[in-house]
Amino acid sequence: MSIRLQQMSAMLLANYTRFYSLAHTFRLYVQVIREKADTQKTIDNLVKAIEDKEIFIKVAQTRLQERSQRLGCENCHDKPMIGLVDYTVAYVHIGIVSRPFEA
Repeated sequence: MSIRLQQMSAMLLANYTRFYSLAHTFRLYVQVIREKADTQKTIDNLVKAIEDKEIFIKVAQTRLQERSQRLGCENCHDKPMIGLVDYTVAYVHIGIVSRPFEA
């Protein structure tokens, strides 16, 4: 009888260990899924922020293009012109807008 009892307890211990391992794996899986969802949300927020900025950059690029191609006027380098150049060059440099003067 004691051999049978030892076999049953060994089998229960093995099943418990297997169950614990599966539960632990499931908890890790749920954690990874949550982290993936959080990362995707962060990526979506960054993409939206870039798209929101892109409109203003395109306006600045269009104004800069129009100021640099005025017929019959001397191209001046006043504060607004320098500001437009700095604004567009900064954002093209960091890669938010790929090409300048894109309308």
